[in-house]
Amino acid sequence: MYLSHDQHANKSDQTLPYKAHSLGRSHYQSKTEQSVKNVAVSNTITNFEVIPSRSDLTNNSYFIKTGLNKAYFWLERKHDSQYEGVVPTDYKVVSVHVLIRHGDRTPMIPVNNLNISCNFDDIVNRSILLQRYLEYMKSYAVWKNNPFSAILSPFPNSAVCSLSQLTGQGAMQHLNNGDFLRNVYIKRWKLLEDDGLRQKSEVHVRSTVYSRTYQSAVAFLFGFIPNFKLEALPIKPQAGIYFCSTYHTGFNCACAAASQYHSMAEKARSTISKNDKLWLSVKRDLLKMVKNGQQWLNGLFDISTAHICHGIVPPCFTPGCMKEYINMTSRVIKVKDRLGHENIYNEAYQKFQRLAIHPLIFEIALRMFNQTRSLNVPKFVLYSGHDLTVTALSVALGVNNGEWPKYATRFVLELIQSKNGSKFYIRAIFNGKDITSKVLFCQGKLEEGLCPANEFFMFVLKEHIRKYFDDSSYFKACLKANI
Repeated sequence: MYLSHDQHANKSDQTLPYKAHSLGRSHYQSKTEQSVKNVAVSNTITNFEVIPSRSDLTNNSYFIKTGLNKAYFWLERKHDSQYEGVVPTDYKVVSVHVLIRHGDRTPMIPVNNLNISCNFDDIVNRSILLQRYLEYMKSYAVWKNNPFSAILSPFPNSAVCSLSQLTGQGAMQHLNNGDFLRNVYIKRWKLLEDDGLRQKSEVHVRSTVYSRTYQSAVAFLFGFIPNFKLEALPIKPQAGIYFCSTYHTGFNCACAAASQYHSMAEKARSTISKNDKLWLSVKRDLLKMVKNGQQWLNGLFDISTAHICHGIVPPCFTPGCMKEYINMTSRVIKVKDRLGHENIYNEAYQKFQRLAIHPLIFEIALRMFNQTRSLNVPKFVLYSGHDLTVTALSVALGVNNGEWPKYATRFVLELIQSKNGSKFYIRAIFNGKDITSKVLFCQGKLEEGLCPANEFFMFVLKEHIRKYFDDSSYFKACLKANI
């Protein structure tokens, strides 16, 4: 298994038993927060005039105003781009694959005096959908016929989160994602029945074995499927973060070359980060403030964004310190995106990601191909994964720009049928934006903005391995790294 910063969860994340907790008040507000809330600070860097209130810090417009929108953590996703299901007249959407990254989570490392609520006390009144979701999650029925139920709660349900846990806001992100796509694919395109799921075979869902991905999948499905019943649609656990399935593809998921490329890539990335002056200065300055001893870029990123994006006072109590802390978070984000951009030119990293994700894109292509032959395959497929899963798919399709995938990212692949039913196409939509024209095998081949499905099938079956590994098959490419 290849682990990114998004995968180094503590053991409790995989073996978390369900325990009932009283839904007491969260620990967000403190006397210190109240005392500093209205202290004025200079707007020369952050463009705000007062210490942000908690309502500011849970509002997307605040992040845009202050230049912190690239923190990617707005808690109620506003669908500024809505290109899912937008196809030419007389064409129709016949199947959909969605890869999501889990929603907002807590840091993966211990942080002194940082208590983030893992219940919904502070947001329960935001929507009727959320209230229905909570009512259902607390019912007994949700535990029936559920492969995860022995070890994981299907929703965040504790007064204070432990490490690496999905927050209430994270669940709400995917409730909103599911609800939005329900309006597109069920109400408009009738992929499923309006009154709910009639056939289990219509939907296929897999989640990695972490509470944050499983709970994200449950929240998404509750928003997506009318009259959702978890006991009627078991979510299948996935051992690997790249969703390689021998059952669905016939591939051996132990790819030796991928492991070798991963080691090469990590060495190269370590060398770059050690010599990155911006990263070294950010680490030095932030460590002075948090006094955590954390040397890991993503660990420091977790610490800084957790305070800011949950409206919790950072480990500093003066106006100048607050301004500096928020500015420093922006600097950390710049470092992350810049180092991510370097990976575009890291050959070992690119090959590692391509080999790691190849079984998944093969599975998607095979399912779509069978759909074009009118075989009985799921119309809607959901994979609930991690940042690396999203990144790898982006790399394989040639649309990766090095930026870190935000929480609750959705990557959608649609299969489209032509007017007369004789031709099929695909579309790629990333967080609501149509990126089909940027996909490697679609460039210069679009018809009415759609990519011929055969281009995808040929890319996966032949060109992907041949072009990037100079081998005739995935099996041969996995035998030995070649750089």
